[in-house]
Amino acid sequence: TRWMSQRNSPIKSSDGTGTTLAILGVVTDVTERKLAEGKRIQLSEALKQTQEAVALADQNNCFTYVNPAYVRLFGYTEEELMGRPVNDVMGGMETTVQPYRALATSSERGVFRGEVIRRAKDGRIVPVLLSVASIKNEYGKTTGYVANITDLSERKRAEETLQKQKEFMWQVLDTDPNLIFVKNAEGRFILVNKAMADACGRTVQEMIWKKNAEVYPDQPLEVAGFLAADRDVIQERREVVLTESAKLPDGRQRWYLTIKRPMIEDNGAVSVLGIAMDITEQRQSEMKLALSYKELQRLSSHLENALEDERTRIARELHDEMGATLAAMKMRLAWLASRLPLQMRHLAEETEHISELVSDGIQTVRQIVHKLRPSLLEDVGLVAAIEDYVKKFRQHTGIECMLSLPGQEFVPEQGQAATLFRILQESLSNVAKHAQASRVDVILTKRGKSLLLVVEDNGIGFELGRKEKSFGLLGIRERALMAGGKARISSEPGKGARISISIPAILALSKAG
Repeated sequence: TRWMSQRNSPIKSSDGTGTTLAILGVVTDVTERKLAEGKRIQLSEALKQTQEAVALADQNNCFTYVNPAYVRLFGYTEEELMGRPVNDVMGGMETTVQPYRALATSSERGVFRGEVIRRAKDGRIVPVLLSVASIKNEYGKTTGYVANITDLSERKRAEETLQKQKEFMWQVLDTDPNLIFVKNAEGRFILVNKAMADACGRTVQEMIWKKNAEVYPDQPLEVAGFLAADRDVIQERREVVLTESAKLPDGRQRWYLTIKRPMIEDNGAVSVLGIAMDITEQRQSEMKLALSYKELQRLSSHLENALEDERTRIARELHDEMGATLAAMKMRLAWLASRLPLQMRHLAEETEHISELVSDGIQTVRQIVHKLRPSLLEDVGLVAAIEDYVKKFRQHTGIECMLSLPGQEFVPEQGQAATLFRILQESLSNVAKHAQASRVDVILTKRGKSLLLVVEDNGIGFELGRKEKSFGLLGIRERALMAGGKARISSEPGKGARISISIPAILALSKAG
């Protein structure tokens, strides 16, 4: 299809009468012009519909066209802009990217693209992304400019908000007394807070991209520990908690509780986030407390030994003095009874009664002496003393008592023998008083380099939380600790109780028999 334009002109006679002799018709092909006009209309409609502001200017930088988006963005009507110089209306070209004037640059280089500041009709400063291209004729001469403008106000506000959030985050990080850092997979610091930098005697900028070996050049062992923990975090992608020590630039030794966690990026790369809390004061307090506890244990051990010595002394004096006195009384009473006349029967009976009381006194003294210091413990050793005590416990309480002893005779150090025997006494005493048991098992054995004593009953048991602070259980624990060992106590209501004592063996072994 072609578009044609026809123009008709009359041909008049030359005789002056004005008679029309013919009609001259001229037909012109206007297809190209029609197509161009259609394209112009389509382009104009497209510019009206686009959300991006578009403006045209002539070679003198004066407006020749603006689309509706441009009008909405800056608030000027098309009539207010046409023919006016761009810079007079919109303000100077303050670029935040390139120090060139947009139009001059576009004339020289053909295209300009950059972030610039523009002024709206109401005085608002509008940050925009400006793209300007020069329009040239067939001879290469610039005849005008076309500008595409994107409003960056929302993006700028978002960037400002993000920047404020970053500044706030850094304020939080830098005011946190804990040491906070992030290391990449190569072990280089990519983030540190002020506390971390101060602890290393450096600035934050000096720490970035440094490795541990560069930060702690004179602490190779500590650095090796840091790197080993980092490897666990990166390779196993799990949290690691450890206690680390580091020497500060001023020579002070500090202790840190450090938590390291994996940070996995979208591309799969793993970094290490670390938070280290200074626990030096806590550590020092724990060390002082441990030292104080050891001193207290030594004191308790000394007092216990002194008590055992005093028991031995009292037992010896009771045996030697009171026992001898009662024995002499019994002998004198026997002599006196043999001298009484037969007719003084009532005196003989009284003498016999007194003699029985003396015998009971002798037996009582023996029992007291045995409790204070079992003679078998000194005379024949720990195993025999335990056998004798368990036998009497079975007789006095009626509780079935199963005893398991080693095939070799124990000859422990005297203090250890006394400790184990006293713990056995206290344990069986608790069974008799509280357990309501029908059976108790006593096991004494040597396991490795330790002596092991176990007392287990089938009684009513108890709740550990309610009984842990009873004097009997506390005494058992303290005796075990004073001997350099430990006590394990387990029980549940209705399921009996078990006391297990383990202490380092200080003994000599000899074959039984």
